[in-house]
Amino acid sequence: MKFEDVSIPWLQRPMVAATKWNLGPDAQWDIYCCQSAMGEHMSTTSDTSTTLRELLDEKGREVWDIDPDDSVFNAVTKMSIKDCGGLLVVEDEKIVGIITERDYTRNVILKGKTSPETPVRDIMTADVICVTPDKTVTECLEIMTEKHVRHLPVVEDEQLAGMVSIGDLVKRIIADQKAALDALQGSNS
Repeated sequence: MKFEDVSIPWLQRPMVAATKWNLGPDAQWDIYCCQSAMGEHMSTTSDTSTTLRELLDEKGREVWDIDPDDSVFNAVTKMSIKDCGGLLVVEDEKIVGIITERDYTRNVILKGKTSPETPVRDIMTADVICVTPDKTVTECLEIMTEKHVRHLPVVEDEQLAGMVSIGDLVKRIIADQKAALDALQGSNS
C-alpha cells in the first residue's frame, strides 16, 4: 500500500488536503482520506442511523430454515440452491440454532465426518445472537465483529422478522457512501 498526496477536483475547497491510499493493482477501490487545514476529517461515511427495519424493507424478509434432524448434506444443498451462507435451524417454530458454511467446513470436513450421515443439530451453532429491527447497520457490524458471526436473525415481538448477513450490511454502507460522494460531487458542480 502506498500513500500519495493528490488533488481531487470535485473537492476543491479552500484549505483541503487529500491523501490517496493506493491499495495496489488488484484493489477495486482506492481510498481518499480528506482533511481540512484545521485538522478536521471530512467524512464520507455512510449514514449510521440506517436501521435493520429499513434495510429489510428494501432487501426483503425471506429467511431460509432447516430442521435440526435433517442432514448436513441437505442443509448445504439448500444453501447452494438459495445462494445463501446460512440457514436458521427451526424446531416447533422456534429458532434452536443456525448452520453456516463455516460450521460445515469446521465441523464436518475438518473432523472427517460425512455430510449425508451427520444431522444438522450435531454441527449447528446453538447460541444464536439475534437483534431487533431498531438496531442500526453500524451497531450490527460491531456485534458481528465482536462475536465473530456473519449472520444475524432479526426478531421483533418474539417473531422472526428477517435475517441480515455481513454482506447485506457492507452493501448498504457502500451504497450510502456512494450516495454521499455523489452528493458532494453535485454540490461542487
